[in-house]
Amino acid sequence: MVKKSRNLELRSEEIKDILTQPPSLLIRTGNGIFLFTLLLLFSLSWIFKYPDIIATEALITTDIPPQTEFAKYSGSFDTIFVNNFQAVNKNQILAILENSADTQDVLFIKKILENYEIKPELDISIKLPNLLLLGELETSYTAFKENYLIYELNYTLNPQLNKSQANKISTNELRARLSNLESQKDLGISEMEISTNNFERMKLLYQKGVLSKSEFEKQELEIIRVENKLKSLINTISSTREALGLALNNASELFINKIETKQKLYNNLVQSYTRLRKEIRDWENNYVFKSKIDGTVAFNGFWDKNQTVKQGELIFTVIPKTSLSYISKLKTPAKNFGKIKIGQKVNIGLDSYPQNEFGVLEGIISNVSLVPDEQNNYWIDVNLEDKLVTSYGKEIKFNQNMTGSAEIITEDLRLAHRFLNRLKGLYKQ
Repeated sequence: MVKKSRNLELRSEEIKDILTQPPSLLIRTGNGIFLFTLLLLFSLSWIFKYPDIIATEALITTDIPPQTEFAKYSGSFDTIFVNNFQAVNKNQILAILENSADTQDVLFIKKILENYEIKPELDISIKLPNLLLLGELETSYTAFKENYLIYELNYTLNPQLNKSQANKISTNELRARLSNLESQKDLGISEMEISTNNFERMKLLYQKGVLSKSEFEKQELEIIRVENKLKSLINTISSTREALGLALNNASELFINKIETKQKLYNNLVQSYTRLRKEIRDWENNYVFKSKIDGTVAFNGFWDKNQTVKQGELIFTVIPKTSLSYISKLKTPAKNFGKIKIGQKVNIGLDSYPQNEFGVLEGIISNVSLVPDEQNNYWIDVNLEDKLVTSYGKEIKFNQNMTGSAEIITEDLRLAHRFLNRLKGLYKQ
């Protein structure tokens, strides 16, 4: 028993020595494996990198988007000029809602106004008929017609010119009369000088007793007569000069009135012309459905004459005839928007084509909006291939306004950078 206890104690001492002094080879091997593992993880985190993905909503369309026509007012169709899936041209009328005007009359007046270039000189006279059914445009049309007729009469007859010519004749007559009076005045002054000299001689003779008193008084009356005649002539000259001044002033007023009247009538014509054209555009916007592009019209319902539509209801869609390329419109939230740049890759999955069966469409960002919309979303344009071929090699049949989801692949970032950025964030906190 004592021997077994001694052996146990000896073994315990040896075990203690081993535990307190482990072999150096084991330590080096363990440390080496640990450091190798750390270096391997760091190297892998430096080698491997992956991008952030921003999910958005996508809409597939063309560089020339389809035209959508909504009803501006609730009402019934007066006339439908096209059939479903019919080819249409730019500015072709598709349909018209019922209104108080006759369509042909409005289009007739519109054509007249489009061909009429309004300017001060009336090179071409236009004929504006009376018996037209224009409904809410009647007031504006009547005002334009009246202003045009007044301006045309003033331009053709030119009443201010007749007044100016009459005033010019009167002015010339007054100038001639004034010149004649000035000549008479010169003669009157000479006559006055002669009469004065005769009076002085008669006065000397009368003082010497050679001339009788009656004869002297007769000479005195003569000089008074000549003097009164000269004064009367001077007054007439003054009145004539005053009349000439008034005539010249009247000529200036007539010239100014002519310009003011012409400008006023022209302004009235321009205002009524502009107002009528604006109301015709408003009438078209409210009641006329018109194609703005060449393409094919598609009915967004079963439309027929006298059928009622509601305000804001989608009536027609015009699909462009030709388009250069396909694009996708992405509606992107503000979160992480700063990472999005032109040239980044985008993967688009369509709602009508499952991704696991058809794959995704690939595109490149071509344009990024600078400001958000009312919902604080940004809009991004993505260029697609000329043919809609997915990542699985399947070609997609294009339909306007196909919807889906998109993933924007931002700039790749190494795992090491992500880890360091996380440490920086924790440190700043």
